Amino acid sequence: MQLLVQQLSPEPSDHGFGIVTMQTASYILQAYRPETGVQFFVTADLKTENLASFLRDVYVLYADYVMKNPFYELDMPIKVDRWETHLRNLVEKYRIRQTL
Repeated sequence: MQLLVQQLSPEPSDHGFGIVTMQTASYILQAYRPETGVQFFVTADLKTENLASFLRDVYVLYADYVMKNPFYELDMPIKVDRWETHLRNLVEKYRIRQTL
């Protein structure tokens, strides 16, 4: 999808890949692609703030709990309990921030 967007875009992107943010009438899609090349996407309510920060935090968890796990194989579904636990906690932390 990112490659298609990059090729169809009339203007080259400053960040080196396709979609960063896309907003519809009912939700927003935010992307994050660190230098490692892995891509993270999140969809959220239009009123949601700090999605870029959230995705950076997701990447830190991914690096810590998935990539450092000797049993994880690249390009396979992530089945790492500690990753799932910390990701749920991160989502809840950001959800609470939105309600304050």
